[in-house]
Amino acid sequence: MEFRLLGFPVTIETSAFILAGVYFLFGLQRQDPMLENVAGVLVIFGSILWHEFGHALSAKAFGLGPISITLHGFGGLTQHARAGTAWRDLLVILAGPGAGLFLGMGALIAGLLVPMDGLLGAIWNQLVFVNIFWSLFNLLPIFPMDGGQALNAVLRMTFPSWAWPVTIWLGLGGGAALAALALYNGSFFMVMMAGTMIQNNWSLRQRWNAAMANRG
Repeated sequence: MEFRLLGFPVTIETSAFILAGVYFLFGLQRQDPMLENVAGVLVIFGSILWHEFGHALSAKAFGLGPISITLHGFGGLTQHARAGTAWRDLLVILAGPGAGLFLGMGALIAGLLVPMDGLLGAIWNQLVFVNIFWSLFNLLPIFPMDGGQALNAVLRMTFPSWAWPVTIWLGLGGGAALAALALYNGSFFMVMMAGTMIQNNWSLRQRWNAAMANRG
């Protein structure tokens, strides 16, 4: 599914619809009210899109076009031209979780000022949880999450020769720790996510080793 929103091309992959269906079925299993279940799915994907627009708008501010957004089964991805400097990379990277935290904190404050009950209360709970918890989770220093990318950008500004080795090994170690924790808690989705992180970092390690061998 493809469309344009605020001038940006957006693609929703089949895996995103599958994830939405699984979440909806879990809601039915918990016997959540139908409207709350549907609203929960919409809040999750709306929040992911909001997060990606944080990246997209900051990339546009730096003139890093063309820019496109993709939603998939593990979240979203904003593609844009390379920033050219590590500090610009860092700002574009942090704009995503920053947007999520801004929305989550705004919802939290609104809920403290105005009573939230029924369907509105369910939407409020989802907005706060998804945008605050997942934004903070996304800042863990595990590549390719935003936290891992931000770490790499900071290291490129401070210790360039160590940037990718540190990023890769922290990504492998963090992914393994996350997988172990997910297995302990019985979270199948988190196990798959951690496995994807480990695979990405292992592939990155192989490409880095090959590049170093060619340079040598």
